Amino acid sequence: MDGIRIDREKAVQVVEMLAETVGVRAAARLSRLDQGTILRILESAGKHCARLLDAKVRNVNVTHVQVAKEYSDKANHHDKAQVMGLVRKAPCDLGRVAG
Repeated sequence: MDGIRIDREKAVQVVEMLAETVGVRAAARLSRLDQGTILRILESAGKHCARLLDAKVRNVNVTHVQVAKEYSDKANHHDKAQVMGLVRKAPCDLGRVAG
C-alpha cells in the first residue's frame, strides 16, 4: 500500500473487513489502527482497483445499467439524471465516469 507503513497482512485484513461492510470505526477498533489509517488503506486499495480495472476492462458494450438500491433511495432526481446521461454518452467507458 502506497505511503502506508503497516504490515501487508494487516492492510489485507482491513480491506477484507471493509469489503464485508464492516464500518470504518469498527475496522479501526478490531485492527487496533487509527481511523485515518483505515481511510488511507481504503483510498490506496481503491486506487489500485481503479488502475487494475482501467488496464484490464476494455470495449465493454453496455446495454443495461443496474443502480444499487441504496443509491437510488438516497440520490435526488438530478443525480440520477446525471448518471443516466453519462451512461448514454459513454457506455463503454463507465470506469472513468465513476472515478
